[in-house]
Amino acid sequence: MSDTPETSRWIVPLLFAGFFAGVTAAIWFTLDHFDVGLRRFGWPFSSVLTLALLNAFGGFKFGRAFEVQRLRRAAAREDPVVEDESEEPVDDNLPEMPVFANRVDIERRRTERVNGVAVDLFDLTTETSDGDGGTVRTTRTIALMTVAGLPSFELRPSQFHDLILKWAGAVGLEFDERAPGTLDGQETVAEFAATYRVTAASAEAMISGTADADEAAVRRVFPLRAMQLLLGRSDWHLESHGGHLACWVEGDVLGKKRREQFVTEAAALRGIILAANAGAVGEPLAAPQGVVPVRQQAARLQASLLGGVLGAFASFFAAAVLHAGEVFGKQNMMVMFPLVIVSGVILGATIGRLLPLRRPVLQKPKDERREKFVGCACLLGLFGGFFAGGIGGFITGELIGLQMGDHKQRAMLFFGGMGLGTFSGPVILGMTANYLYLLIRKLRKKE
Repeated sequence: MSDTPETSRWIVPLLFAGFFAGVTAAIWFTLDHFDVGLRRFGWPFSSVLTLALLNAFGGFKFGRAFEVQRLRRAAAREDPVVEDESEEPVDDNLPEMPVFANRVDIERRRTERVNGVAVDLFDLTTETSDGDGGTVRTTRTIALMTVAGLPSFELRPSQFHDLILKWAGAVGLEFDERAPGTLDGQETVAEFAATYRVTAASAEAMISGTADADEAAVRRVFPLRAMQLLLGRSDWHLESHGGHLACWVEGDVLGKKRREQFVTEAAALRGIILAANAGAVGEPLAAPQGVVPVRQQAARLQASLLGGVLGAFASFFAAAVLHAGEVFGKQNMMVMFPLVIVSGVILGATIGRLLPLRRPVLQKPKDERREKFVGCACLLGLFGGFFAGGIGGFITGELIGLQMGDHKQRAMLFFGGMGLGTFSGPVILGMTANYLYLLIRKLRKKE
């Protein structure tokens, strides 16, 4: 096997996929031979083929990550990071860009000139939360250049969670594979779409309802030449914001030789993008038919998230009712309880995803006082409805003549009442507060 990156990029992950699938099949058949079968656990253990394919996919992803890290370690050994005595004094004066939001340190900063283009080159260390109360520090080499008139966008390598984002409605910017006139061009666009994700608005902006961008302008700055250059380095990140363009390789600090190549390629990419933005390079790639505008994507993403949250609440109370009534039996409810909740989340998110919304549900309010008034009423209705529903369920049991020993029926009414109150409380109080606010404002205007 050749040790070139092009070969190992696919062979090593495939080897890991085969190894994971083979070990899975061996364990499955061994347990089945000794009558310790896995079929009783249901899907995906009911079929050795399904289980092997799932583990093969996991092995392939693990192999890709392993190969990327191996290549990075090899490159670092060939071109180690050493202190540069000629580096300029470190200056923390950086433009306002999302990539610099969590910075804690800047090192080895200097200005390079490539064909008359000034490239600000430095190692940036950022600190983010790991989700468990700790922090994670990441250091990468950044190439920062000025790009007057370039629209804001973000480009990064595609990841597994992007499939979930696409399902939720945040598909990002898509390119029409049929637009280029040659077969090679179509293959380039298809590979670019599979390798990178381009967004004109961040996920935070889409969730908050502030997403707004000129998607046609962003799509125009990626002609075939830019795609081909980026495909040669499939782990690049780009961020255009406020007249500046930042380029980097995630989690990779470059040595002297790789910094020189990186600066050269970044300056070349800047030239191609600016020329394409000015309409001087090729024809812009057309958008595919049925492309979804960014504001509609934001609406679908918000609706999916809200639907998932509401589905989680509804399914939790539904599962509690089923569990209290032992509808599926005591033993099966240990499996059915989380299954009902997961199903509710998926169902709620799917319903939200399919709603015909064209603008974000959550947007910056025109009347902040009205939003606070109604929001407080909804919050009060949430907690009030929760307790009132439980009390109502208990009273209902008394009214219909349930005995003290009817624990199942009483528990089902209790949890069912809490679920109904949790959902109806915010709606009733929220609508009431909204109409009350409008009425008070109308009466004040008459005075």
